[in-house]
Amino acid sequence: DPMPEGVPEPETLTSAKQLMEPFAEKSSYAKYYAEKSPFDIRHVTRTIMLGADKKSASNDSGKQMVWMKADGKVDVPQVMLEPVLRRAGLSIATPGISFASIDHSMWWYRDIDINQWHLYVQDTPTAAHGRGLGQAKVYTQDGELVACMTQEAMIRVPEEALKK
Repeated sequence: DPMPEGVPEPETLTSAKQLMEPFAEKSSYAKYYAEKSPFDIRHVTRTIMLGADKKSASNDSGKQMVWMKADGKVDVPQVMLEPVLRRAGLSIATPGISFASIDHSMWWYRDIDINQWHLYVQDTPTAAHGRGLGQAKVYTQDGELVACMTQEAMIRVPEEALKK
């Protein structure tokens, strides 16, 4: 599959670290992204780190795109829960939310240099009954498809959070 066209270059986008800095003292999640994340992440689509993406949810789409590369030592697993939450109109910051990876697979087709920018095109074909399936295609900056991934996750949201 070809890389999507018209994607802005990563250097033109704001890093997740910069987005999270103002919230680092209020949220352990924001603090992690602002101070400890091993990746430089640049959202092409609106981030759901700071709030739900109601427009995406109303279009029944979990699609998102982010550029990312290593920003220091890589020593934590990454998950593909954002598209699932995006499709449901939720945010990682939803009060009381809990999630866990159930199963995942990765297919590497070419060698990659994690110190270079890669476009991570994520989507979710379904999310229902406390579970969601995330999919991703990973492209080099010059458009070569280097990997595909899937992840199934369990997501639990308190009833009161769903009513807001």
